[in-house]
Amino acid sequence: MVAKSLLTLVLLIQSATSIKRALYKDGDTYNLPPQRKFCLGTTNGRTAAGALPNETRYEVLLKSFVRCKRIIGNLEISHISHNDTINDVDVRIDNGTQIVTRRKPFWFLHDLEEITGYILIYNVEIKEIAFPSLKIIWGDKLHEGQAIQLDSNPFLTIVNLPQLREVHHGTIQIRRCPRLCFIRKTVDFGELLGSGSQFRVRFIDEVPPVCPPVVECHPSCNGNCFGPTENQCQTVYRRQCSACSSGQCYQKAGVTHCCDEACLGGCFGDGKDQCVACLDYQEDGRCVTECRGTSRYNSSLMIMQPMPDREKRYYYEKHCVQQCPAGTLIEDRYCVARCSEGKYRDPSGKECTGRKREGE
Repeated sequence: MVAKSLLTLVLLIQSATSIKRALYKDGDTYNLPPQRKFCLGTTNGRTAAGALPNETRYEVLLKSFVRCKRIIGNLEISHISHNDTINDVDVRIDNGTQIVTRRKPFWFLHDLEEITGYILIYNVEIKEIAFPSLKIIWGDKLHEGQAIQLDSNPFLTIVNLPQLREVHHGTIQIRRCPRLCFIRKTVDFGELLGSGSQFRVRFIDEVPPVCPPVVECHPSCNGNCFGPTENQCQTVYRRQCSACSSGQCYQKAGVTHCCDEACLGGCFGDGKDQCVACLDYQEDGRCVTECRGTSRYNSSLMIMQPMPDREKRYYYEKHCVQQCPAGTLIEDRYCVARCSEGKYRDPSGKECTGRKREGE
């Protein structure tokens, strides 16, 4: 029995090697990488593309999104077996003793706050996936018209989205997920979708639901939740804000106040710097209608002059950034994936200009 336990421990440590590659080694421990503001999503849909010969799709997802706050594009979780997650372990040394702890599947998505495209969860053999920090899904890109699509997940019981406040574009479709009983019975989709939510949610029951007659939230959830525990309560804010045209408000000293019109998904207080998300753009923690850009008008000389680098702000999706993220190019005031027609990368490979580089 002891020999079998030791063998299991050795196999766990060995099989976790590829997952460790996503982390930074510090002495005898594997630490998380620095937090990333932006990560690029995928467009594989339901295909099994994306994994390398020596990696599982789970490992690819971990390396792509660990410590990521915002996904530019889509989050596609597909073709994940239970065995793919077994090897995700934390190995640490404590007083000379090696301690191996199995992580909860998809723990690396816990920092995620925003997705500009869609979420697809397809053909996954996991019981629970949690997004404890996710606040907004923009739906700028949709999968078959869906901003959230859960499909063919026979064992999936809970998709926990306790902080989700807004699904801006697109619809929600749940298909062949017979055990998602809390989402079916205790989630208020009006809180996520606003008015007309009944036309933007669809359950396709090709497989009959496997749900008890009653599913109960934790008492602190007041009847709306994604699961039975107190950390699975749904955030409710719209129904408390009927006096506000935007459906967004906050409470202060027992009084309801409407959020600033620049906000999306609610707010924590008064002003453009208190929004959960921004209707247009976020610049230095505030919601704005336009980014500052890279130049300003000199009225004395009647010319445009470049701003100092520290003051420049480029457009990148819904954000105004001081530097364009890795993998993008600067074109005028924008961070772009490729140069527009008639422009080419400059010798530094960082900006788009009108001059063609030698050899192109």
